[in-house]
Amino acid sequence: MFKKFSLMFIMFALAFAGCKQTQEQKSTSNTENKSTESSQSMNESKSQGEEANQVDQSKTVVAMVNDVPIYREDLRGFDVQKALQKELLYQYGLKQGYLDDSIKQRVENFKKSLVISKVKIDAIKDYMALNPVTPEEIDSEYKQNKQQFTYLKLNELEIADKDTADKVYNEAKSGTSLKDLGSKYGDKVKFSEMDRSTKRFNRFFNDLKPGSVSELINNNGKYYIYKVEDTTQLPTPDVRRRLRLEKEAEKKRTAINNLVQKIKQSGDFKVKMMNNSSN
Repeated sequence: MFKKFSLMFIMFALAFAGCKQTQEQKSTSNTENKSTESSQSMNESKSQGEEANQVDQSKTVVAMVNDVPIYREDLRGFDVQKALQKELLYQYGLKQGYLDDSIKQRVENFKKSLVISKVKIDAIKDYMALNPVTPEEIDSEYKQNKQQFTYLKLNELEIADKDTADKVYNEAKSGTSLKDLGSKYGDKVKFSEMDRSTKRFNRFFNDLKPGSVSELINNNGKYYIYKVEDTTQLPTPDVRRRLRLEKEAEKKRTAINNLVQKIKQSGDFKVKMMNNSSN
């Protein structure tokens, strides 16, 4: 009986020792993991601290948050307390792990857009210095597109059927006024007076002089004839400003396109199109 009890006691002692060893191994592993995470966090904080300690001697420090300087020159109208609030919230967010992959990607995208913007600005500046918009270019553009800058006072006939429309159109081309034609054909023709910009209607006229008759226009089964009663030119300074802006925009696009072609032809950048690319 005593031997049996001794054997059971030894087995229990061995089992207890094994469980204790397993717990100690888990505890050691958890401690090592925490130590590793803490070490990484400390290294990141140290790295940030080292960057922060590089104080810009050309600026005036008005406050510090964990050795991160706040400069008077960077306040931009805000008081020091606002700047402190922002810095405290930022450092707290970093410590809590808010700087995740999605934010890092947005930062990268923003950085990319800033670089591209700077490249474009320099390219446009260089190109425009050599190719400015000249008064001669604006004058030429104005002469070629003069109709776009003319307002028309029009008479209109709306006609219900094709046969009547053909008859009315021939009489209008011969010089009969649209108002008289409206009276002549009664219910088949509707006459009206209107002011319209040539931006919509100029394509219907060969000439915008008063008395000019448009082509016969078919719009969803109804027919229309227009006749120019009077014209008004847009003020020249307004037109010139508009043309200058359009010409500058055109040259800016050319500057960017030229730079892209130059980059491609340099051989320093390899472009590879994938087989599944649509273009």
